[in-house]
Amino acid sequence: MKTLNNLNIGARLGLAFAAVIALAAVVVVIGISRLSQLEESIKLIGDNRMPKVVSLVDISDDVNLIARELRNALIWDDAAKVATALDTAQQAREKMVKTQDALAPTITSDEGKKRLAAMTATRAAFVPVQIQFIDLVRAGKKDEAKVLLTNQLRPTQLAYMDALNKSMNMQFELITKAGVDGGAHYEQARNLMFGLLAGMVLLGTLLGWVITRGITGPIGEAVAVAEKVAAGDLGAHIDVRSTDETGRLLAALKAMNTSLAGIVSTVRNSSDSIATGSAQIASGNADLSQRTEEQASAL
Repeated sequence: MKTLNNLNIGARLGLAFAAVIALAAVVVVIGISRLSQLEESIKLIGDNRMPKVVSLVDISDDVNLIARELRNALIWDDAAKVATALDTAQQAREKMVKTQDALAPTITSDEGKKRLAAMTATRAAFVPVQIQFIDLVRAGKKDEAKVLLTNQLRPTQLAYMDALNKSMNMQFELITKAGVDGGAHYEQARNLMFGLLAGMVLLGTLLGWVITRGITGPIGEAVAVAEKVAAGDLGAHIDVRSTDETGRLLAALKAMNTSLAGIVSTVRNSSDSIATGSAQIASGNADLSQRTEEQASAL
């Protein structure tokens, strides 16, 4: 506090404004930083999580399409419809494989790779059974195809769908987590910015009060001294407690007051000496007059 009072008024005001501006800058920087984190969460959902979910949904749709068309091929008797159903199932299988292969490089987490490996393993068991089923239907061996559907095709399809759903659920969990993290970042940023804002208000108020008191106090004291001097009272006690402009003003007033007191004392002493000399002269004049009268009487 004493060091602050010794600073010039301009330096103190500059320091106070600089402190408030610095806190305001910190608030802005933190706000931008937290908004950046929110943007990252949104980008993570939009650019990473959602495309994976879309790919997994596409695979799931292809699996359901394969299952439906293979059953249609088993049920229908029209050769053209059966051929169309088998071709559709084959195209869906190729699309399913292509989509999963494109999805694989985007999976980077250990848990994601583990679930992708389960999808790959169950797909490896599912695809050959599809091909075998199609071959049987095209060969007209629908009874054998029914047995294959019941004993192998459906179980491998369900296993693949289970692995697919687990991967999809993991992506949904990650999306939920990203949303929760974004909300947490927002709350942290809000609380921190409110705290810094409160600190900025308190610091600004404190600095304003200290600086104002450091300026108005000495100036008020200087005014009081000047008023006493104007009234002829040179006995005022002046206490200089700082070296800023107001402190130098009080020091100057103190020196002026001391000088005036010395001048008045000198003038007073001179007046006393003059009065004493005048009295002596008057006494001498009286003696001279008396002697003159005595001599006149003698004559």
